[in-house]
Formats: sequence, C-alpha cells, structure tokens
Amino acid sequence: MMKNNFEIVPPKTRSEMEHNIALVFENALNQIKSGNETPVDSFTHFTLPHIQKLKFLPNGRVLLSSIDERLRLQGNTLNNLKFMPKPKRIGDEDS
Repeated sequence: MMKNNFEIVPPKTRSEMEHNIALVFENALNQIKSGNETPVDSFTHFTLPHIQKLKFLPNGRVLLSSIDERLRLQGNTLNNLKFMPKPKRIGDEDS
C-alpha cells in the first residue's frame, strides 16, 4: 500500500491500534536498553505516565478507552516511520 510520506494514517482496526501501542512499548524498552540517559529521561518524563494509565481487559487486551491522545499519536507516528524514506546524507551522493 502506497502512503503519502507526510501523512499519518490512523489505524483502521483494533489490532492495528494495539500494534501501534506495542510499538510504543518496544521503543521504550529499546531506549532503556540503550544505556543513554537522554532517551531514558525523555521516556520517563513524556511516555511513562501515559503507559501507567493504561488499563487491560481480563483477556489481556488493552482497554481502548484508556489510551490517551498522546500515547495514540506516539504509536501512530512510530508505525508510520517505517513508511518514511531513509534520510540521505549530504556526503553520500554520487557526484
């Protein structure tokens, strides 16, 4: 599916939304494992409070009404990053 590179398309199904929220969890774990203090501080300040507010159903799925706007937007952004073209460095061009 071709997407506009600058358009964040919202998820169409519950499973897509859960996938996007899982990307936020994965990104958070990668930041913690990196050992770099700046991403960890950023995660602790901006993302962790919203993750802590998530509620889960008895079957383990996320209660969609507990996903706030910031967490939803972060998940959608992380999902759409895979569709963005890789940045080109100025020195990498063939002249």
